[in-house]
Amino acid sequence: MKLGLLGKDIGHSMSPSLFSKRLEPLKGSYSLCSCNSLEDVSIFLMKDYDGFNVTMPYKSSIMDLLDVLDPEAEEIGAVNTLVHCPKGWKGYNTDIKGIEETLSPHVTTWHTKALILGTGGAARAAAHVLRSWEIWPTFVSRSQSNEDTLRYADLDHRVIQEFLLIINASPVGQRPDVEQRPLIPYESIGQEHLVFDMVYNPVKTSFLRAVEQQGAKTLDGMTMLQGQAKASWKLWQQGK
Repeated sequence: MKLGLLGKDIGHSMSPSLFSKRLEPLKGSYSLCSCNSLEDVSIFLMKDYDGFNVTMPYKSSIMDLLDVLDPEAEEIGAVNTLVHCPKGWKGYNTDIKGIEETLSPHVTTWHTKALILGTGGAARAAAHVLRSWEIWPTFVSRSQSNEDTLRYADLDHRVIQEFLLIINASPVGQRPDVEQRPLIPYESIGQEHLVFDMVYNPVKTSFLRAVEQQGAKTLDGMTMLQGQAKASWKLWQQGK
């Protein structure tokens, strides 16, 4: 079985180590397929691979290159797992499973609204999960502002107190820029907040350290990484 990860600036990825033990008895391989453009992605799709994971910034744009889409991935507007099937490349979203496994043990009745920092594929998957739980998501963008999206400049004390679930679905804080963190008013975070950072390298990000100091409950990105990887592996084994 020949597998790979499609993305940009992916040298920090832990995906190869997640699959190496599973692939060893199959004499398979998992490669980091660094792509600087969608054209690079299309070249890898023409090579002899059985499956791919997909990461930023191609989770949405790659959909136009695929032959089949799983209905849930199509609804979300993002894929992170590709399976080579009889009809060609089929796209799935296993981020959903990772997000559910991370959040479900910790979400409570007072988590009725959520701020999602970022607007990419992982953010869309998080919003999909939250809506299925009847938790209303609001995205946070650097520039855009509309009915379901705020700008970082809009995040004042009142907003932070209103949203007791906060999810970082952006790459801010991942290696090598480990001291960076999203620009939110940290002094407004309190013990009622549940904060989930999808970044997993490092596991304890600057973002999580800052909100922990305010007393918030924190969740790192490792459970999500492992959950989506397990779901991807199951799809590759099924081969459909």
